[in-house]
Amino acid sequence: FLRNTSRKNLDCHNLTSLISLSRLDLSSNLIETIKTDSFKFKDKIFLQTLYLRNNLIRFIEKDSFKYLTNLIRFNIDNNLFENQDQIENINFGNFYSLSELSMVNSKLTKLPLFDSNSIIKNKFKLRILKLSFNQIESISALYFNLPNLSHLDLSNNRISRIDSTNVFSLTP
Repeated sequence: FLRNTSRKNLDCHNLTSLISLSRLDLSSNLIETIKTDSFKFKDKIFLQTLYLRNNLIRFIEKDSFKYLTNLIRFNIDNNLFENQDQIENINFGNFYSLSELSMVNSKLTKLPLFDSNSIIKNKFKLRILKLSFNQIESISALYFNLPNLSHLDLSNNRISRIDSTNVFSLTP
């Protein structure tokens, strides 16, 4: 755990030798920026859990998380994303093992994008998606077709439009 530090830019190059690292908690710091190679380790890493909640993250460089292909749990709650493009810089298409994603209270105006090819091929394992307390106004039909989704929390948003054509195509 690296909590309550004064780091503003996330650069994990000091952690590159920790190839057995499975859980990294960087919650409650002052992180504002996540750079492209922040999670590029020397050898293949088996990081399964990443917590970046309660920071000041405003900027995420494109493909910052592309090396975290084994990630199962990702929590980036309570950050200051003022530009929706920052969320789009998180390439969720690389997270084939991702089971839990939480982006609560992060000033989101749109839902995060997922790779539709991964979803169609049933490679996407997302079970829990928490997006409450944001500023989301509409939901794409794609979210009703996530094959493994069992918990979707969109409470306390500004949702005024739901694509209802696929709402009833959910399977138990």
